[in-house]
Amino acid sequence: MKNVTGNSTATSGRIFGSKSLGQLALVLAAVTSLAQTSCTDREIAAGMAGAAVGAIIVGSAHSQPAPAPRCGTTRREVCSSHRDYWGVYHRTCRWEVYDSCRGGYRRYLLSGVAKAEDLNANEIASKYSMSFESAELLVSALAKSEAGDPAGISTLGLERSDVERLAKFQLPEATGIDRMARVLNQAPEATKAMLEQLVAIAQAQDAARREADRASQFN
Repeated sequence: MKNVTGNSTATSGRIFGSKSLGQLALVLAAVTSLAQTSCTDREIAAGMAGAAVGAIIVGSAHSQPAPAPRCGTTRREVCSSHRDYWGVYHRTCRWEVYDSCRGGYRRYLLSGVAKAEDLNANEIASKYSMSFESAELLVSALAKSEAGDPAGISTLGLERSDVERLAKFQLPEATGIDRMARVLNQAPEATKAMLEQLVAIAQAQDAARREADRASQFN
């Protein structure tokens, strides 16, 4: 692996309290319901994770060829070029053994279920202009949230007000974006661009779901 200088920072802690009720189903519909109902902290965490994972999988697929009819294993180099929170430029590359038969967009297309275990941190780092370590932190936080752990969200620097805005398909305030950028050691403008894209994808998927629901009522 080619190495560069630069450190990732992370914060932790609970921001929603200690309620422990069942988690919300990990579907994009959860995002809209969060904005309209009084949900528990675990439901908020799980719902946001489900929407974010789905948007990341679809967003990453948009920059790659469609899955081939036959899958297989290959060795490939993945590189990430990015500026850290302080504006310092980095470029890092990794070799990985990539199995297109497992997880990712192929599984999402077949099952329609987005799971954090399907995320590829290397691909996330390359697409969203962050370090591999920061991408791994993002995946880990989403996995925790997917399991209904509110601490997963807080490790990304997001507060409840930020999550409530995202649930309405709105970006967090500038202070929330800055906190997340600092945690991910990512240029704030890159963090904002990433959130804009993911929110747009989640909103489009929610609109498609609603349209499909309306169409099914007449069938």
